[in-house]
Amino acid sequence: ASDYTGYTVLELTTDFRILIREVRQAKVESADLPSYVKMIALTWNTDGLLREIVLEDKGSGITTVQAIKNSIDIAWIPPMIRTYKPNTSKTQRARWITPFCKAGLILFPQPHAYADWLGDFFDELFQFPASPHDDRTDSFVQGCLWLEWYLSDALNGITAFDDATGEWQ
Repeated sequence: ASDYTGYTVLELTTDFRILIREVRQAKVESADLPSYVKMIALTWNTDGLLREIVLEDKGSGITTVQAIKNSIDIAWIPPMIRTYKPNTSKTQRARWITPFCKAGLILFPQPHAYADWLGDFFDELFQFPASPHDDRTDSFVQGCLWLEWYLSDALNGITAFDDATGEWQ
């Protein structure tokens, strides 16, 4: 049986806050992950504003990245792939985004039918690290860290996040 795969769709607002558009999880077999990533990318790029697809560079993420770069039939997807290799605990990474949350820099949608995922995600997030599953929380944290990097250093040639120190290199 497959493990849960979590994903988060984030948007950078014009005032440099992070808007959380969607946070979901699903049981996806490793062989189906490239198609799953493709489906999410197609869903969220209808306006042509998708800029990056960040995948974890460990476990099934490694083979997913390779498969996408070698076999996805939509030319704009492979160049958008970026990898993130965590080297510290999920709890430590969550601590790094806490100041952003406390400062009101991370925005969630109002509860509504289009955000039917919100309650389940909040249940997981607020129970973290004791929640039975943490895939959505980990995806959310990694996405926020990625955007923090994007805002601070992406245009200066910095390309890797050192999870051990919490800094971009």
